[in-house]
Parts: sequence; structure tokens; C-alpha cells
Amino acid sequence: MKIKKISKRIISIFLTMVTVVTMLAAVTITANAVDWRNVDLIIAGQAHVQGKGWDNEIDKKKQFYNPRKEIGQDENVPLFFGTTGESRRLECIRIGIANEIFDGSCFHVACYANGNWIEKRARQVEVGTTGQAKPIEAIKIGLNGAISYYYDVMYRVHIKGRGWDRWHFGWDDTAGSISEHTCIEALEVKLVPLHHF
Repeated sequence: MKIKKISKRIISIFLTMVTVVTMLAAVTITANAVDWRNVDLIIAGQAHVQGKGWDNEIDKKKQFYNPRKEIGQDENVPLFFGTTGESRRLECIRIGIANEIFDGSCFHVACYANGNWIEKRARQVEVGTTGQAKPIEAIKIGLNGAISYYYDVMYRVHIKGRGWDRWHFGWDDTAGSISEHTCIEALEVKLVPLHHF
């Protein structure tokens, strides 16, 4: 009899502990969650351009997205990297979420240069090369983490001798070429809200 009572107490204590731990985890997750519907999301970037180096205007090159405003307002214009009309190759880019958001949301970026893909995933990403005279020939951009449930990323490239390419959507859509050795001169990136947002 005593053994059964002790066993029931142990099981009861164990279940109480599991309940408390689950509640604490839920509170922690809720406290760290980002309400993307109420965030003035900021992405910022910087470009390394042939003959110019880093443009040093990272604070001016920002895209603000406020989901409560209509698309087309000034806050929702694309983020621009590189140059057009100067015949300068885009060699490296930095892009990231400028807000202090720490929920695992990040950019997933890969660029193709000199026969190799360079791929990185972080809140602030740098892809490409500097000091090696290697152009970015192709690029793909995606989002990971909570941000990807609310936004998609659109991007297009300006190709030497061709001009602007079409808009590309997300990680599965590559801008530029990995076989034609084309040189990307500029890049535009913007975030768009998903329909269920």
C-alpha cells in the first residue's frame, strides 16, 4: 500500500513539474515572439562596386516596410545596390534586418562568382568577394525563420549590356546566370507581405 501511495505521489510531482516547465516555455516563447503585423520592418544594405569599393552609405540605403501602409508609398521602395550606366560590376553585397529582432528570422543569400556559389544565412549577410575583381553573376535570396511566415522577398538584377531583368521571388528563383558569365551591375530588393498577413 505504501509503495502505491509513494508511486502516485512521484507521478503527481512529475506531472506537476512537466506542467510548470511547459507553462514557462510558453511564456518565454510568447515574450520573445515578434508581432510582425505591428513592426516597422527595416532592411538595410551596402554594396561593394568595381572601382569604388564599399559605398559607405549603409545608413541611407534602407527599406522600411510598414504593413499598415499601402504599397507604393515612399517607405516601401526597393533597396538599391550597385550602379547603372557606369559599366561597373557588383562584387559584394551586405544585406540584413536592421531592427533588433532576435527570433531566428534571417536572410538566406547565395551569389555565384567565378564558378562558385557563396551561400550564407544570418540576420546580417555578406556575400561576394572584395579585392579579387570577381563579379557577381547570379544571386538568389530567401527568408528563414518567423519572418518567412509573413513576408516574401522580391529581387531583380541589372545585367551588363541587357538592363533590368524581371522580378524574382524567393529562394527557388535565381536572378542572373551561372552559364553565360554575365556581370551583374545592380540589384534591387524588397519585401512583400504574404496574403494571410
